[in-house]
Amino acid sequence: EIIVSPHRDADLVRNVITCHGFRIVHDEMITDRKKDYPVIKAVKD
Repeated sequence: EIIVSPHRDADLVRNVITCHGFRIVHDEMITDRKKDYPVIKAVKD
């Protein structure tokens, strides 16, 4: 599980994860103290 902050880096993280052979199984946005944090869960097949 990866929590990404700030939000603008989330796409980069997703790309790196998939390039390394991981599959994203869950991707959601959580809000804490009025800031958005993407939460990405990935598994290696």
